[in-house]
Amino acid sequence: MAGSVETPEEHRRRRAVLTAVVWYAVPAAALVLNAYVVPREDTSCDDASGWCFTARDAAGILMMVSAPFLIVSLVVAVVVAGRLGRSFTSPIAAGTLAALAGLSITAAGALVLYWGHAVELY
Repeated sequence: MAGSVETPEEHRRRRAVLTAVVWYAVPAAALVLNAYVVPREDTSCDDASGWCFTARDAAGILMMVSAPFLIVSLVVAVVVAGRLGRSFTSPIAAGTLAALAGLSITAAGALVLYWGHAVELY
């Protein structure tokens, strides 16, 4: 609504969410820089007998494997930051704790999925 005044609670919540997003923007930017910008002395695949795996390939695979984890973790962190931003007086502390909670919850979920799948294999 135009002209509405933002309450201090809404301001804290928005800053907490922004802080959590920034915590995820840094590793996401590092992954993209590692995959596409960092110059590498790649191995020559001229003498390979079929398949050749270079450092650039490894960086691209790392980015593709870690991207879903970071996206799910970011969504969890944004939800947690919205809740913590209401109760914490410091939005930076709330956003940082939310980012940590997002990582922890997503890692725990990934482990539960992994162990559930590993038990079925044996």
